[in-house]
Amino acid sequence: EDFGMATAEIMSYGVPVIAKSGGGSSEIIKDGINGVLFSQLTLDEIRTALAKAEKIAFDPTVVHASVNKFSVEKFRRKIVAIINETQTK
Repeated sequence: EDFGMATAEIMSYGVPVIAKSGGGSSEIIKDGINGVLFSQLTLDEIRTALAKAEKIAFDPTVVHASVNKFSVEKFRRKIVAIINETQTK
C-alpha cells in the first residue's frame, strides 16, 4: 500500500515495524529508531533486518510518537481547513 496504513496502525501501539524500504514505509519508519528497513525482498535481507531489530532496544513511546502526525484528529483538522479555505475563495 502506498501510504502504509498497516505500518502506521501497528506503530501507534508502540510496536516497531520491519518493512521493505520505499513507498509509505520509508516516510514513516526511521531505520533503527522506530523500526528497521530492508532494501530487497530476499530471505537474506529479511533475516538481516530481523537480526538487526533483535539487537535494538526500541522505545515504545518513541515508536508511538513517530506516527502521531498521522492521527485521525490531525487528518480531520487538515480536511476541515482545506474545506474552509476552498469556501472562502
